[in-house]
Amino acid sequence: MVLYRKGAKELEKVLHYHLGSLKKHTTFKGEAVRSMLAAWMLQGQPEVGQSKITNYTDSQAFIRAMGVRKLGPGQYLVMEYLSLTEAMNNVANTLHPTDMAKFALSWVAVHKGVAGNKRVDEEAKKAAQGESSPLEELPPILCKQLPYSTSAVKQEFAESQKVRWREAWQDSPCSTRFQHIDPDFPFNKFRKLSEQLSRSEASLMMQLRMGHIPLNSYLHCIKKSATRHCESCWGITRLEVTETVIHFLFECQVYVAEQYDMDRVLGRQSRDLQGIMASLDGVKELLKYVGRMARIKKTLRDALGDVSHLNSEEV
Repeated sequence: MVLYRKGAKELEKVLHYHLGSLKKHTTFKGEAVRSMLAAWMLQGQPEVGQSKITNYTDSQAFIRAMGVRKLGPGQYLVMEYLSLTEAMNNVANTLHPTDMAKFALSWVAVHKGVAGNKRVDEEAKKAAQGESSPLEELPPILCKQLPYSTSAVKQEFAESQKVRWREAWQDSPCSTRFQHIDPDFPFNKFRKLSEQLSRSEASLMMQLRMGHIPLNSYLHCIKKSATRHCESCWGITRLEVTETVIHFLFECQVYVAEQYDMDRVLGRQSRDLQGIMASLDGVKELLKYVGRMARIKKTLRDALGDVSHLNSEEV
């Protein structure tokens, strides 16, 4: 916090306070401490009680907190700020009971028309690097380390767990198999898409992504099929082609007509599984395409017997 007098080119006073990292404290606490330093710096200044003094801040959250009189994150700092400003307001009311000169708080767009802004940035960097003013120049509440913010500590813990989660995923063999479908771990886009699908659609979409679907490449792995090859292509071309998800969706010779229909709807990305999976329209069209081929239902019918009594979601 720096103090300039109107018309002066050099600052009159500066206060620093190093709060700590965002791992232990919130930006809101930083704004509260900044405003507290402003109120503390003005204690005893001759202008107090003589004219209206305005503290400008670009933190709307701090301004909203002025009207809150209940416990919350960093609210004790807001109450400390209010006690300092109310003391100055009492002085103003004593000296000018009719004019009601006040210490006010107002919002301003960040760095907009603020004189001395460059110098302020320089001093802020010093505080960020650990510099604090002597204790005798600071408000009593800042003469000792402020307690850590519960929300900041929880957020830091959550972020550290996400890092561990991501590292564990990257070391997993499943990570390599997912790269051609969705490289954006932890798959937030997929979860948002799933929320807009029915239960049966979301289930089929997950099977297509994982490859755990009633196709011969997977059924052979779990010993439910004698071959991993596409029997349809073998019957037409006598080629031994593994029946993977990619082959089933885009390459199988039996479904050329259905593939043409999907090409016409999806355009150039019709053979790009990653691109299709990235949009709701693409997923919907892909699921319609799979439904028209009826390959999955046929495999289930062969494995389970007659499934005509089951509804679509159970199938």
